[in-house]
This record gives sequence, C-alpha cells and structure tokens, in this order.
Amino acid sequence: MTRLPSNRLIPDFILDSALESAERVLADRKWFVASEEQWVEFQTLLDAPLEPMPKLRRLLPRESPFADND
Repeated sequence: MTRLPSNRLIPDFILDSALESAERVLADRKWFVASEEQWVEFQTLLDAPLEPMPKLRRLLPRESPFADND
C-alpha cells in the first residue's frame, strides 16, 4: 500500500478528506425539511434494491492501483 510522506495510507487520506468536506458542507445544517411525500419517497429510495452495476463488478476483482507491489 502506498504511503504519503506523513506515513498515512492513501485510502485513509482520501476517506479523511471526504469526511472533512462533508462535515464542512453539513456543519450549519441542523434541519432538513421535507414534506410527507418527499420523506416517503426518500425512504423508498433508501429501501430499494441496488441496480446491477456490471462495470463495478468487473472492477472489483482488479488489484488496487494503491496496492504496495514491492
């Protein structure tokens, strides 16, 4: 696994960066307003099965470009 100069793994760095960005965007949001109809639609979308993703399925068995090949 490739490491950054601070001895952090790249996937860890990417995840930390994404979380920090999400926290900045959502920090001032305390209320998310939705009508009853929007809430039901949101829950329906969350509960729905995922659509097939053949491209992703082909990518998953591949070796990670971040893998340490040394």
